[in-house]
Amino acid sequence: MKAITCDCNSGRLEIGFNDSLATLGNTWALESIDGLLSLDDLPALSSLAALSQLTTASSVLLSRLPLLTSLHGLHSVAETNGTLHISHTTLTDLTGLGAGIGSKELYIADNPLLVSLVGLAPIIGEEKYIHLVRNPILADISVLSGATSA
Repeated sequence: MKAITCDCNSGRLEIGFNDSLATLGNTWALESIDGLLSLDDLPALSSLAALSQLTTASSVLLSRLPLLTSLHGLHSVAETNGTLHISHTTLTDLTGLGAGIGSKELYIADNPLLVSLVGLAPIIGEEKYIHLVRNPILADISVLSGATSA
């Protein structure tokens, strides 16, 4: 099953459930997504470089991307205010995330090679929800030290 959907009224971009999609192509002109950016169940996708013009996304979901080893491509994102969800990747750290990615909900789970949260903007102030589970070799979570409540 192949799915690429864009709900322009809510600002939602979802790409998923496609075994053969290996690339997002050339750099997209997309600069802002008012709602969710979802890349889910894309086992051949290895790069987010095409998203390098993106500066705003309310929420970001990256899940079941077993060849994804870098978040380069999200480096220009300067604003998120919803959920950051990263699961089932082969990332070793979060290098490549934009400095402005700071979410109300942080969900990082099931990343077997994740060693560090380096790359995640320091979490300062209140966070609504922090979920770090099943990242078996995660050894550095010092970026969370600025959170005042969860």
